[in-house]
Amino acid sequence: MENKLKICKGMTTMTGQGIIQTIDRANQLGLADLKISYMILKPNAAKHYDLILKEIEKSNFIILDQYAIFDYELVNMTLHLDQPSAMKYLIPISKMYHDFYGNYGILLLIGKYNISYEYLCLQVAILKKRLRAQFDVDYVSFAFDTSNLGEENKHERLIILSNEGKEIEKGRFNEEGTYMVFMVNEIHSPDEKLSSLQNEIHILDALEIFDVHNVLQKNIIDNIRRYHSFEFLIDLQ
Repeated sequence: MENKLKICKGMTTMTGQGIIQTIDRANQLGLADLKISYMILKPNAAKHYDLILKEIEKSNFIILDQYAIFDYELVNMTLHLDQPSAMKYLIPISKMYHDFYGNYGILLLIGKYNISYEYLCLQVAILKKRLRAQFDVDYVSFAFDTSNLGEENKHERLIILSNEGKEIEKGRFNEEGTYMVFMVNEIHSPDEKLSSLQNEIHILDALEIFDVHNVLQKNIIDNIRRYHSFEFLIDLQ
């Protein structure tokens, strides 16, 4: 009950400095000490916000706090600066989020007691994959022509062929372009290595995500739950 009270009231369990200290002392913590990690709910996760929180609780994580992300694109790009090859995916996805869902996200600070840090990191990564699969749908994917976003036109063609080998007419993307087809997901977390968590927490702290003014209060949480939208985060700005 105490943990749920923290979620409802949005009480700040740890300062940004406390988060960094816990992460930096990860190898010195005893088994009974609190271990922390995080998940980011992307702009397209608003519809499943309440379900995601319930699944996290079912996995025996404590949701210590929830922080508003006012510029998800900036956070996402910064977290992947060491992966330049990922930018060709991140740029069209960010544009799609802007156009369909907005640019707000939520960081969930989560934790557990009586667990090693290595095992906690593994559990978070497993939970992320399970949640992604839970909210995936197999009847839709996203097709992008990145030549319309300023990328080089590689003169590719996106073709649907019948089983007789005949091209099937489409309502769009009949012209040459630079195409990608893939599914987007709703949740980010660090990889299963402790070093990944430590690196990303420092990046997020530098972006001032853990500022106390970003902590979600009950009225904001209630509106997100009721209306399935992160747009209510504008009230914190």
